[in-house]
Amino acid sequence: MHYHNHDQEFADLDGEPALTRLMEATEDVSFELDLGWVGAAGYDPLSYLDDHADRIRLVHLKDYHAEAGEPAEVGEGDIDVEETVSAVRDHGFDWLIYEAEERPDSYETLDNAAEIVERYW
Repeated sequence: MHYHNHDQEFADLDGEPALTRLMEATEDVSFELDLGWVGAAGYDPLSYLDDHADRIRLVHLKDYHAEAGEPAEVGEGDIDVEETVSAVRDHGFDWLIYEAEERPDSYETLDNAAEIVERYW
C-alpha cells in the first residue's frame, strides 16, 4: 500500500510536517511522494525526497508554481526535471508517475511531459 500526499499533509505538527510524522508512525506503508504538492506547501521537493528516500517507492512528478501554489505543465514550473529524473534513478524508485490535471488536451500534456522526461532519462 502506498500513501499519496497533497499539500495539507505538510501542516505543522510539533515543528515538523504531518507527513513526516506519518512516515515515522507507520512501518508497512510506502509513500508516493507528490513533488508538486511538496513544493506548493513551501518545502524543497528534492530535499524532502532525498531525506525520506527510504520510505518512498513511487515519485509523482507534478510541476508547480511556488508563488501561486498551484500545478503547472511539466517543464514550465519550479520543479527541476533533470534533477528529479536523476534522483529517481539514483535512489532506484520503482516509478516516476506523471498526472495531467484539468488540462484541455490531456494527451498533448502527457506527450509533452514524456518528451521532457525522456531528455533526461
